[in-house]
Amino acid sequence: MMRSLVRRAAAVLLAVLVMSTGAWGAAAPASAADPAPPDRNVIGGCLLRFDGAGTPFLSPSLGRPCIGAVSVTRTGLGDLEVRLAPGARYPQTRLLVSADTTLASRGITVGASRSPRSIALRFFDSRSGKRVDMRSTAQRARVVRGGASFGWLGRSAVDARQLDPGVDAYGRYHDRLATDDQTVAGGCVIRFGSAGPKIHANSSHHCTGVRSVGISSLGRVRIRYSDEQRGSTVNVSADADETLVRRGIITGISSSPTELHVDLFDTRSKRRIDLRRPADRKVMAGAYANMWVAWTKTTARPGLANATTTPALDKYGDFVHGSAPAGGVRQTGCEVRFGGTGAHPSIISTSASSCTGAASVSVGPGGTLRVVAAAGRSGPIITTTTVSSRSAADYGIRAGASGGVGDTDYRFYSIRLGRTLDLRKAADRDLFRRTDAAVVLGWSRTAPVPVAVPARG
Repeated sequence: MMRSLVRRAAAVLLAVLVMSTGAWGAAAPASAADPAPPDRNVIGGCLLRFDGAGTPFLSPSLGRPCIGAVSVTRTGLGDLEVRLAPGARYPQTRLLVSADTTLASRGITVGASRSPRSIALRFFDSRSGKRVDMRSTAQRARVVRGGASFGWLGRSAVDARQLDPGVDAYGRYHDRLATDDQTVAGGCVIRFGSAGPKIHANSSHHCTGVRSVGISSLGRVRIRYSDEQRGSTVNVSADADETLVRRGIITGISSSPTELHVDLFDTRSKRRIDLRRPADRKVMAGAYANMWVAWTKTTARPGLANATTTPALDKYGDFVHGSAPAGGVRQTGCEVRFGGTGAHPSIISTSASSCTGAASVSVGPGGTLRVVAAAGRSGPIITTTTVSSRSAADYGIRAGASGGVGDTDYRFYSIRLGRTLDLRKAADRDLFRRTDAAVVLGWSRTAPVPVAVPARG
């Protein structure tokens, strides 16, 4: 117990010190403003599914309410377009998108792009090396009975608590919006060893909302939510880190109020990973082989099983917390694009997206995308997310993160080309430029805890 208290105190001190000194090596500031107060966050998410004919539909339920999305249709380009509710049409700072376990087991991944009124989704099939054209009956057969999760965090111009959530506005469990005071964020770093997956938590990496990690009866990663975060899921994602991305690993998720399952697929060998097999555990294992998982749970929605904001610090292990108090998790995000003729990436701020928490972006010495946190926005990381835009899905481009406490490095891998991308090379940067592709990056960090200073005398 004493060791746990000492470690927690050290983590708090670290957070305070980092918050006071700012980002390391920050270059020119981003064009966007620093994060708005938490009470301005508007949150949404939904589960999209395909029926027996490959026709998409939104699937709200008791365990997976649909919040902020109205409908989904096929577009003339063969993509899917999700129309957002009026209450969701605020500039996004974070986007979360993942294929489900069914699609991941088939080697299918997804990219997304946000406009002010909608989210466009494009699916990529690693087996064929091509995107899935939803206009084709034969290609829709690849997504039959599968699905995808998508979600976002946006910034309202007013105190979001004044907005009407519109409970059941579009049908049962289908609401207009959610706000910070109705939700709680969770997430964790999962590390893969020879024995399988486990929680990776220390003073720099906090795990919030997880009770345990293991292997399911189907050979998937099984994450059991903490008692405090057993509740309905608004949005959820799982991202391979830099190490696993370089191996061509993709992920898919399914979530219930009590558990999160992650399916793993090796795009190089074109087969599903079964963690019950020692040989497959070896494929995943590594000293720094990690997966980032993130989610948002309901805490106040009537008629649903709700999580709580009881933090339960260190309840499930050192730096493994039951949940987060109100305002206990800082969520930030940014859109980055390679455009024009310049050699360097740019932070983008539009009517559909705003950048928070990033001071600068550049090409790192190893050909990565390096993001430097804005001053006062570093600290213990819970999770980071990456979403490639739908145009990047044409090349099956995936990004994996390392770091996250201050600087974050993102390594890109093209499933279509079967290799890691080196952003120092013009040809690899041109893959983004030719398609006007972007990546949407996000971070969850433990908010600094004020430290009381005893009065003198």
